[in-house]
Amino acid sequence: MTGGSTTLTDSVIKANEVNSSGAAQGGGIYCAGSLLSLADCKVNANQANGGVGTSDVAGSDATGGGLDIALNSTATVSNTTFQNNIASGGVGGDGANGGNGYGGGIAVTDTSSLSLTGITLLGNHALGGAGGSGADGGNGEGGGVYVGTEGTVTINQSHLGTNQALGGNGLEGGNGLGGGCYVANGASLAVTDCSIVLNSALGGEEQQGGNNGEGIGGGVYTLGTFTYDTATSIRLNHASTSGDNIGP
Repeated sequence: MTGGSTTLTDSVIKANEVNSSGAAQGGGIYCAGSLLSLADCKVNANQANGGVGTSDVAGSDATGGGLDIALNSTATVSNTTFQNNIASGGVGGDGANGGNGYGGGIAVTDTSSLSLTGITLLGNHALGGAGGSGADGGNGEGGGVYVGTEGTVTINQSHLGTNQALGGNGLEGGNGLGGGCYVANGASLAVTDCSIVLNSALGGEEQQGGNNGEGIGGGVYTLGTFTYDTATSIRLNHASTSGDNIGP
């Protein structure tokens, strides 16, 4: 949806795929320059799949497996489940790196804002694409929620569990950053009365004698502004390199 205002109530957005020859945005819903309201919905098993690279051309990026909020949009989401959505970077062509996967469940970018209340995010995945022969894997950033530069997100009375950020395999494995949430430099995320548990950030495996990628911030990876209150529980998350619960 581009421009205007959209309201969805008691709806199911399920098993949709965006398979692009280039960058893929919003496997379930893509909101660009719009006002969006979701209430009492299920956003499940959607995929944004970045395009596969050709020889010496990198795989393309994928953003927002379930929901992508972009281009100065404003969105409000309540009492909604995001489960088993995937943002998967494309495989790199021979000699080229894999693409990046941003926001398995939800991605917010480009000066956009999002308010989440009473949300459940379970089993969503941000996956870096495998590198082509002799090249590196892409990064997976924000298994549950990805907040890009200048994005603003608030999350209240919500649960984020078993989400994963996984780097792609390659000569050098890609990085998995922020299994539950990723907050970019210049972005902000405020969390109140939430649980962020059992999420994981795992680096991709090396191929041909390189190095494994890093997994940092199993619960939250933040380079921007991240705040949470005493009612919020961030625990039992796992990162393959460092920052099981919060990194770096």
